[in-house]
Amino acid sequence: MSMVKTAVSIEKELFDWVDNTAEADGVSRSRLFVVAIEKYRKSRESERMSDQYNKFFEKYGQNPDDEIVLQGIKRAAKNVLQKVPQDLIYGQHLVILTV
Repeated sequence: MSMVKTAVSIEKELFDWVDNTAEADGVSRSRLFVVAIEKYRKSRESERMSDQYNKFFEKYGQNPDDEIVLQGIKRAAKNVLQKVPQDLIYGQHLVILTV
């Protein structure tokens, strides 16, 4: 994986917190930013998956007796689970993290 350097402007108070937290956790500031951004990205991906489910239910309803809906739910679930980052899967369970 290639790396790029970047510069960001943040408030001094937040920078001080990042600096102190990174030192206390024994990681670099860069690593702390990367971890935070990765968590944010995963959170956004999870939100998009939820939006896809919501759009499906708005379109087809939530009647569990309707075979078309059940087939659509199975297809949607398969699609969504294929897009889930593997570190969010524990056994057969999807781990939902909130930030």
